[in-house]
Amino acid sequence: MMRANKGFGIIIYAVLALGILGTLAGIGYSIRKAGADAVRAELEPKLQACADAVKAQNDALAALKAAADAKAKAAAHALAGATQRARTWEDNAARLRAVLTAPRPAGEPAPTDCKAAWDTIRGGK
Repeated sequence: MMRANKGFGIIIYAVLALGILGTLAGIGYSIRKAGADAVRAELEPKLQACADAVKAQNDALAALKAAADAKAKAAAHALAGATQRARTWEDNAARLRAVLTAPRPAGEPAPTDCKAAWDTIRGGK
């Protein structure tokens, strides 16, 4: 019967050792969690400040993009107007060139300046 008590004592010691190890692990986990919470509490304001700075930079970037888009739209509109004016000037120059260089019947003088050419284009004066 002594042998049965020895085996039972080893089991008791093993269970006690596991309980102690479990308790120590729980204490270690609690200490680690408390340290993590302290670090998180310390870093949270810094992270929030960084997030606010990123948001401010994104807002500034969006404002710059909107301004650039507005300038690009205005430039495209101005370019379209300038292109139309240039086309008008090119058309007028072609018309003047055609009047000034067109062959004339004998006895009809060719216009000698732009005013005379325009008079010819507008109504044959």
